[in-house]
Amino acid sequence: MKRIILLLGLLVLGVLIVAGCKAKKDDGGTGAASGNAKSNVVTVSEDLRGMTVSCEYPKGNWFARVKNVQLEIHNVPTESDVKYTSPLIWINVQKGEKLDYYDTFKKDFKDLKDIPNKTIAGIDMKGRTYGEDGSDWIQYIGEIDSEHVVSIKITSSINIESGEGKDVINSIKFEKTAE
Repeated sequence: MKRIILLLGLLVLGVLIVAGCKAKKDDGGTGAASGNAKSNVVTVSEDLRGMTVSCEYPKGNWFARVKNVQLEIHNVPTESDVKYTSPLIWINVQKGEKLDYYDTFKKDFKDLKDIPNKTIAGIDMKGRTYGEDGSDWIQYIGEIDSEHVVSIKITSSINIESGEGKDVINSIKFEKTAE
């Protein structure tokens, strides 16, 4: 009888441990992310210079982190998979600057070309492509409001016209952080 009670106790303990492991959230690499079990999507939301930036990306294929007050969304599963040349969507918000802030290093850009504007998060953003630091970039810059400007840089290896890259770009939102 003692054996049966002990075995039942171990069984219940095992079930509780497994249930606890399944209940843990996948934070997608940043403490502010939350998993969406229905669609296997991770939502990340970060405060960048008084502006809350949020987006969604597929769980398991992407990883997000804030580095130097910029949101980086890498097309790799984990932080340990991030390399210098990893596919990347890089969101940089500046407060108290004008759009020409993003031209600071323009002299270093290789093969700079204007491309059609793109509406992201309801903002008409100026588009351009260029090479910098060994990578080819697509960049969209725009004014969020009278105080904030934004740059969204995308490595050219990410397809933003279809698939996951397009879904990530289309999910981007900006909201002024409550003061």
